[in-house]
Amino acid sequence: MASTIRYTVSCLEPRTHHIGVEIRVPVTGAGPVRLAMPVWSPGSYSVDDFAGRVHGVEFTDPSGIPLRFSKTDKTTWSVSPGSSRTVVTRYKVFALDVDVHRSYLDDTRCTVNGTSVFMYVMGRKEEPVEVTFRIPPGWKRIDTGLRPTSAQGTKRARTYSAADYDELADCPVFLGNHHVETFEVRGVPHTVAIVGPGNYDTALLTSHTQRIVEQLAH
Repeated sequence: MASTIRYTVSCLEPRTHHIGVEIRVPVTGAGPVRLAMPVWSPGSYSVDDFAGRVHGVEFTDPSGIPLRFSKTDKTTWSVSPGSSRTVVTRYKVFALDVDVHRSYLDDTRCTVNGTSVFMYVMGRKEEPVEVTFRIPPGWKRIDTGLRPTSAQGTKRARTYSAADYDELADCPVFLGNHHVETFEVRGVPHTVAIVGPGNYDTALLTSHTQRIVEQLAH
């Protein structure tokens, strides 16, 4: 049975615009565990410096004892697990970009675009993944294409699963108190998340979006 790589994403310091990330990687063989930040985004034909927004990288065993590591290039870290059966990685991502590639965090909301936040384990992208999102008091919604687990957690910590890293990276996540409209096309639920006031007509916006999806589904 394939091991599960577990991520925790913390949006608990919104005024710093830093998203906290923890990754727990089961050690499955001899040799180092190598982690890397992507340089791509799903559907984008460009190279991006996501590693340049990563700060405070550390590697420990589950009890907090530091592990030996080296940075082999600007996007890759190589960790020696020693006798530990789990490598715990922690780092922060500076998130203050409103676009389809990077991520954003402030007092009211957080947008997570996967490749700008999640390191991947080199050679193990096909393994199943779980991710838990921790949100501040007062935030009520987490919307994403990831699948909620049977043990969803609490109002402030909710867990989702993905078949592999590519699915994780390809499912943006929206967290906060945004307004949501829903509709179905061919039995598939769709969610429209709207942030902030404006002169838009919510019902008309949702209706037009549904018509676009219906045409694309033909």
